[in-house]
Amino acid sequence: MQKIQTFAVQKTTGWEVRLNKKNMAFQMTKQTLVYFTVLLTAITVSNCKNKATENQSKSSGDAAVMLPEKTDSLMGFEGCSRAGFKMLSPQVHEFKYQDYTFRITNKEDGAESIEAVLDSTGRRFKVPDVEPTYFRGAARGHFFVDVGTAPDVREMIVYSLTRESLSQVYRTQYLLEEPPFVAESGSLWFYVPVPESEVAKEINCPDKADWLKKDLKVGYGQRYLYNMVNRGLTRKSEFICAPLQ
Repeated sequence: MQKIQTFAVQKTTGWEVRLNKKNMAFQMTKQTLVYFTVLLTAITVSNCKNKATENQSKSSGDAAVMLPEKTDSLMGFEGCSRAGFKMLSPQVHEFKYQDYTFRITNKEDGAESIEAVLDSTGRRFKVPDVEPTYFRGAARGHFFVDVGTAPDVREMIVYSLTRESLSQVYRTQYLLEEPPFVAESGSLWFYVPVPESEVAKEINCPDKADWLKKDLKVGYGQRYLYNMVNRGLTRKSEFICAPLQ
């Protein structure tokens, strides 16, 4: 820059002025390139640090949700068989029963992907999951899948699992107000929603007025029993009322 300033006070020819301008432009361009190179390097380093921090945070989060392995875990409806529990990753866990293992994968929409594995042969059966599905335990060679996301009335599928096949043996709606349970006799007990006209006798529904004030509807359910031994279905003269949205 001193050399350029000297030329500025001396008598110069047109050629010298043009030369000085070119030198100044070259120096400014060179400084600009250096500046942007340093800036680009700083941004790249910052991005790498941020990415590493994100990965580290994700790893820490994954580790935080890993649950300990259990050898005797109760999963699903009341009365279901106990199973061993093991987490393979934050998204995948297994329930191990006497003859088979269920591998459950958490999906992005919150539902579950369910796969049954026969321990003796390693044969795998994929449970259809076109609709949102959730594993709800196993008992007596059967297992139960909850279907849908409704807040008060859901669907339930009963599957039979053998060495050769996986088959759907029963499907029904049920009320969440009184969750299903498996009795010692081998029957699955639950309440099926029915219209008020089918309620055979007057039932005690003390909260009905409060539900109506909250703009809720009043639903009714009848007790059903599904026998997993002979696959028989029984309707009992037992009724309940439940709030519905």
